[in-house]
Amino acid sequence: MLRLCTLACAVAIAGCGGDDNDGEQATGEDCALTVTLSGAVEVTTSGKAPCDASGSYPPGPRTVVTFIGLPGDQGEQMKFALHEVSEGTTGMVQADVGVVRQSSQQAWQTPGGACTIDVAEHTVVDDNYPDVREYRVGGTGSCNLGASGPSGTVDISEFSMRGMVFWEK
Repeated sequence: MLRLCTLACAVAIAGCGGDDNDGEQATGEDCALTVTLSGAVEVTTSGKAPCDASGSYPPGPRTVVTFIGLPGDQGEQMKFALHEVSEGTTGMVQADVGVVRQSSQQAWQTPGGACTIDVAEHTVVDDNYPDVREYRVGGTGSCNLGASGPSGTVDISEFSMRGMVFWEK
């Protein structure tokens, strides 16, 4: 099994600069998010959403898709960490979901495996990089527990997500 290309993150739960678009994040058909967050963070988004690919982190293997610039007023971001995913696989996977408020550097995290995602899409979109293949990954999911943090809980509605990841060749 190939491992996911590791990209450095400035904040562990925040977005990464894993694109080759002079700092621009992927949008359009590549990235979309539909979710409502309530409780400690109040955000609703539906449709196109800027995203960045993230890397693999211990205890591994996890495929991480990060959405940046949610329509909240304090720089909210979300990450979806899909567990035990191989290159190109689809189907039901356990996941963790994290929420970050950039303005205060506060973070909320669901407990391990509190979420499931039915990955319906995991397809190559660009095989022209020298060391990696770029994939679009997406599906629908839900969390049976909210994300806990320093100032309460963030409840996460059922969601759909589509973002970009890189796999090493």
